[in-house]
Amino acid sequence: MKHFILFLTAIYFTGPLPAQEKKEFKNNIAVQAYLDFLKSGTTSAAWVTYDHKKFSLEARYNYDWDKNLSLYAGAFLKYKDWNFHLLQGVTFGSTTGISTSPTIEYDKKKIYIFNQLQYVIGVSKMPSYFMHWGEIYYKPSEHIWLGITDRLYFDNTSRDIAFGPQVLFTYKNLFITFYYWIPSKQTESKAFMQAGYEQAF
Repeated sequence: MKHFILFLTAIYFTGPLPAQEKKEFKNNIAVQAYLDFLKSGTTSAAWVTYDHKKFSLEARYNYDWDKNLSLYAGAFLKYKDWNFHLLQGVTFGSTTGISTSPTIEYDKKKIYIFNQLQYVIGVSKMPSYFMHWGEIYYKPSEHIWLGITDRLYFDNTSRDIAFGPQVLFTYKNLFITFYYWIPSKQTESKAFMQAGYEQAF
């Protein structure tokens, strides 16, 4: 139940401005959360990203590690339809680690690409690990996007490799995405749901 409460709380505190509106802005804030339906149960995470011209800030809970809070800061660069978030940070709580997490986004009228790499150096009770989350969408309409995704995790003793299709529904500044992971012994995940909102101001 606590995973659903975390998920719904992140969605509740949202505003009514268009997320995909193409315009110049000085600030942008995005609030997102997910539910990951595993073979062994359900887990959740939430995070907030703030962009301002040349820098980006991000706070994550349960994203980098179970019951951990992570704080990031770094350069934010824009080039035409590309956004670059060059984030460095720390994660702490049940474990401690130092993380680098560059994220690249490409957004055109019919195509959207998301690519996030992450490497965490474990400091206390935490293995060092590498993660990749990549998505590519085709937008048949303004409100429905169709895509494929990969989510990869590797540390010294384990790995999780997930691939599958997804569909995203968006209305104004809100979106919700449903993922289906292709059944495999390589992943513990079965399905995935993500939602959030984005506001430029």
